[in-house]
Formats: sequence, structure tokens, C-alpha cells
Amino acid sequence: MMAVAGIIFTDLFGLGPWWTVGAQPTAIPLNILVAIEVVVMGLLEAKRIEGFKKTGKSGVLSSYPFDPMGMCKDAETEKKM
Repeated sequence: MMAVAGIIFTDLFGLGPWWTVGAQPTAIPLNILVAIEVVVMGLLEAKRIEGFKKTGKSGVLSSYPFDPMGMCKDAETEKKM
């Protein structure tokens, strides 16, 4: 899904064919981009592990378990409500 968003973005802003955009030089050096990614992903993974230790279920930030469409509902839990 993210790939489709990237393809549409490059087409809408006229950045050229989407298959050549990644080969073009960027404004931010690669080592800076990697450092940012490592820090952000490290923080997100630390929060995910922290939530897993508390609840026993995986999630995103403070949403445990991550179930935006409500597909993991337990019939027993619904009966209690």
C-alpha cells in the first residue's frame, strides 16, 4: 500500500517515472536518513515491547491489541458487555 502511495505521489508532483525517482540524489544525505530511521524505529519498537510486557498482546503505541476494525472481538467479551 505504501508503494502505491509513493507511485501516485511521484506522478502527481511530476517527479518523473516512479521507477527512476529513487536513483536521483536527495536533499538529505543517506547516512542522516538511516540515522533518523534507526532512532524512530527504535523508539516505536521499544514502545511496542513495553506494551507487550504489560498486556501480552502486540499493538501500536497505546493501542493494545492493535485492532482498528474490531476483528479480534471475543464472543465471551461481548457477552459480558
